[in-house]
Amino acid sequence: MNAEQQPLVSVVVPARDEEQTLDLCLASIMAQHWPGDRLQVVVVENGSRDRTRAVAEAWAARDARVAVIVSRAANHAEAMNTGIRAARGEIVVRVDAHSYVDRDYVAEVVAALDRHPQAAAVGGAFLPVGETLCERVAGLARSSRIGVGGGYGADRVSHDHPVRSVQCAAYRREALLAVGGFDPAMAYGEDEELHWRLRQRGFQVILCPALRQLYRPRGSLLGLWRQYWNYGRGRMRVLRKHADFLAPRHLAPSALVVALAGLAAAGTVVPAARTALAVVAGAWVAAVVAAAFAARGAEWRERLLLPLAVAGMHLAYGLGMLRTLASRPSRRVREPSHVLYRPRTTLSVVICTRDRPALLATCLESLRRQSRSPEEIVIIDASATPSRGATDRLALNMPGCHVALIGSPAGLPRQRNFGARATTGGVVVYLDDDVVLEPGYLAAVARTFEDDCTGRIGGVGGAQVPDPTPREPFLRRAACRLFLLDTYGRGIVKRSGRPDHAFSPRSRMEVECLSGCNMAYRREVLDALSFDERLDGYALGEDLQFSYRVSRRWKLVLTPEARLDHRHAGGGRPSRNEHQAMAVFNRYLFFREHLARGPVDWMLYVWSSIGGMLLILRDPTARGFRGTLAGYRAVLRHLRRHQLPARLCSQPMLADDSHAR
Repeated sequence: MNAEQQPLVSVVVPARDEEQTLDLCLASIMAQHWPGDRLQVVVVENGSRDRTRAVAEAWAARDARVAVIVSRAANHAEAMNTGIRAARGEIVVRVDAHSYVDRDYVAEVVAALDRHPQAAAVGGAFLPVGETLCERVAGLARSSRIGVGGGYGADRVSHDHPVRSVQCAAYRREALLAVGGFDPAMAYGEDEELHWRLRQRGFQVILCPALRQLYRPRGSLLGLWRQYWNYGRGRMRVLRKHADFLAPRHLAPSALVVALAGLAAAGTVVPAARTALAVVAGAWVAAVVAAAFAARGAEWRERLLLPLAVAGMHLAYGLGMLRTLASRPSRRVREPSHVLYRPRTTLSVVICTRDRPALLATCLESLRRQSRSPEEIVIIDASATPSRGATDRLALNMPGCHVALIGSPAGLPRQRNFGARATTGGVVVYLDDDVVLEPGYLAAVARTFEDDCTGRIGGVGGAQVPDPTPREPFLRRAACRLFLLDTYGRGIVKRSGRPDHAFSPRSRMEVECLSGCNMAYRREVLDALSFDERLDGYALGEDLQFSYRVSRRWKLVLTPEARLDHRHAGGGRPSRNEHQAMAVFNRYLFFREHLARGPVDWMLYVWSSIGGMLLILRDPTARGFRGTLAGYRAVLRHLRRHQLPARLCSQPMLADDSHAR
């Protein structure tokens, strides 16, 4: 095969704080026996505190085949995905920055993939080359047969053969695209998790003895133990995601830790347990010591430290697994930079308004300045005489976007449903007329949906800036938590029917409710569900009710990159008493229809109502005491007669937001 027929190979090197080893790594890659125009090197520098970036950029300055990407990746999985997106080759080779390869490595990778057409990934032995005493001990411990998992390359089969996983593999790019790349939630164990998904798709993972990477191990035993603590946590995350990934050797370190701890605890009351503990611990220590002194090529100092290194690895690994098993999965959602292919989402923006032409014009101007333009903007105007001035100006300034003004009867849920029927986009973004978007708002919303290849995300909300979360005194916060009233920060709905609002998240997070001033839903969601038009006029709580229903079938996500200023215009809002009456009755409807499952739930609803009344009684006039009583009278009428109130407000209210209402 001549040079023109050779495949283009992209080598991706994730690098963080690798100043000492990156130069040797890149030198070994650039010295490959492979046509120069068929080789691309992508260095992904992600948050180094040393001169790693400078070393990489120096290589890029003297060799055009080297590209440097500065990334915000939190771990190797995210860094690899960043590099894969930049890779042009049909074969993607991972080489870690603390390792290096021989001159035939790329040629051997291509030959191995040619020999195994069913393989999506090939890899080989990952061999330690330590320079200091601790590095050599760490390398011996990691490659030992009694190490965690039997050590790297411990099967020692002399020919190519399928395996569950390899380290630092080379991949067919189309296979990576087929499964979505690495999962960034896997800070450790990311290669095992990816290889499991590849094998579930029918691909093979092949271990080829001819492929060898040499690496420098950790420079201290403490660093080695910390590494295996993280490996244990990563292994448990993989097992949580893929329960059928489990193999007996995965649980051996954890079982050892549990056995030793259990026998030690039992020994305080049962003397026989102390004897059993001594036997088990002694047998384990004897096995470790025997294997250490049988290690080939080890000096006497290395043999003395090796049992300590291996024992620490097993304990740290087992404790890491148990620590993750005992913890609850976080609701925080990692930015899914693992998505390698993003189908473009079509955006429709719906703005519900009434008698606010000046505010609407400001909102539309912020839409015009978006870095990602929507395909259509539909304004649902409940004004007696809708004004076309701002709409016409926007249509002139955004020729590639369809802009429409549609008259509608008053009532926010009715307007939202009307907007859903009048649009055609794959995602519908609902905005209030008193919001001002930052330029990247729509791009961040679209990216969140596009990152979700599985379609599990049904709704997305953004972050309000400045953060409207009130600064409450400690006693009030404590009372709100005690009585299950409205609180802030988690984005969940309590069993009492009260929300825990999340207005300005610092990282992407999964929630159970979205704020009506900025929320976006997939078309499938709006085809399946609609806003409750019983909530008329100002329709307090319509966003909570709808978004909670969505969260029962799809995921709801808040992303801090979609930022906007919600200006909370005062015109058209109900009086305090009207607001409180509406809040009480609408909250009751929401609780009754979506949360009440039995007597305990009703007890919690009554308990929170008592707590709410106690807070109002601190200042009855200012807090709408009369309106609260009117709301509970309406609740009692509904409980007795199932009769909806004709209107809780004495006059129509304009369509507006539902911020913390």
